[in-house]
Amino acid sequence: MATKVNRVNTLKACFEMGKTRPTAMEIHQWMEEKLHIVESELLTLQLVGKLNAVYMKFINIVCYEKYLRLLAGKSNITLLNGDITSVTISPADMETVSVRVLNIPP
Repeated sequence: MATKVNRVNTLKACFEMGKTRPTAMEIHQWMEEKLHIVESELLTLQLVGKLNAVYMKFINIVCYEKYLRLLAGKSNITLLNGDITSVTISPADMETVSVRVLNIPP
């Protein structure tokens, strides 16, 4: 069974393709130190390897709109090895995601 779900209160950070992929630790550090995202304002983080992106879902629309105003556009992340990778931050609520649940009775 597949269902279409819209992402709400969510920002998408896309890391430059063809560069070294940041680790989860580097992403958390970048979000805290460079983006100044308060952990208590985040509901979930989702790393999507094939898109080289991270989805940041905020606890409510107020937090989402605050960070959208502050962060939308281009940024960069400095990796532990010294590489600098560009990042594009944009709203993810315009995307639709297919969610498939397996092995449950109808």
